Amino acid sequence: MTDVEKTWKSIYQDVPWAKKEFFKKENFDMVDLLMLDGHISDTGSYDIEKWNNLIDEIKDYSLLDRFSNVLEIGCGAGAVLSCLDYCKIHGIDTSKKLLSVANKVLKNGKFHVSEALKIPYGDLYFDLVLSCSTFQYFPDIGYMTKVIFEIERVLKNGGKLVLLDLLDSDKEGKYKEYQIAEAKLTSEMRENIKSVEEKISEIKETNQFNPASPYAVSKITQDLLGKTYFTAYKLKIITTRMFAYFNPRRTDLFASSFAKQVAWIEVGLQKKK
Repeated sequence: MTDVEKTWKSIYQDVPWAKKEFFKKENFDMVDLLMLDGHISDTGSYDIEKWNNLIDEIKDYSLLDRFSNVLEIGCGAGAVLSCLDYCKIHGIDTSKKLLSVANKVLKNGKFHVSEALKIPYGDLYFDLVLSCSTFQYFPDIGYMTKVIFEIERVLKNGGKLVLLDLLDSDKEGKYKEYQIAEAKLTSEMRENIKSVEEKISEIKETNQFNPASPYAVSKITQDLLGKTYFTAYKLKIITTRMFAYFNPRRTDLFASSFAKQVAWIEVGLQKKK
C-alpha cells in the first residue's frame, strides 16, 4: 500500500472535516449527509437542487421499484441511498464512522465494512450497482478493472451500473494531493478552533481587562467612563460602536444613519420605535 493510499484510508477513518460530536446526533438531514460524504466542500460543488437533479437522473435511468436490490460502493453516510430508500438498499464502505451514520439514517438498509474488491454478496444479486465519487480514490487502473469484474459478478442479467464523478485521469495526481492537503488543513483548523473555544469558555464578567492595542484601550476607556457616570450620577448610559467613517458608497450607514434618525425624530419626520 502506497503512502497516498494509507493517507486516504486514515482520512476516511477519521473524517476530519466533521466534529466528533457531530456523529453523536440521532437525526441527520440531507445537507448533513452531503457534507459528511464530501459533496459539499471546497472540492464538492453540489447543493440540494443539483443533488436532486442528479438523483432524478439516476431514477429515470435505473427504473427501480420496491423490489429492486441496490448496492452503493463507497456509500459513506448514505447521501445517495437515502434518496432510494423505497428500494432494498445495501452499502459498503471502509469508513466505520460514516457507516455508523448510514445505519442511523437508513434503518432498513444493510451496510458492511468492506473493500470494493470483496463485495460480500452472492452472484447475480443486484438490479443496480452505483458508485458516487469513489473510483478516483482507487490506487490504479488494475484495481479499478478488478472492481468492475467484481461488480459484473454481483449484477443480475440486465442489471445496471451507474458511476458518477469520474475524473480526468491526467489531473488525478494533483486532485488527490489537493484533497489530502484540504483534509489536513481542515483538521488543523478544527484543532485551532477548539483551542480558541476553550479559551473563550474561560472568559467571565469578573476577568480583568487586558487590552492589546491602542484601539482596544480606547474602547475599554469608553466602557469605564460609562460605568463611572452610571455609578456616580445614576445616568442611563448606552455604549455604541458606530464605525464613524464615510465614503461615497457609505452615505447613510452607521454613525450617519444614527445621527439622521435622531434629527428626524426631533423634527417629527420619524417616530420613536
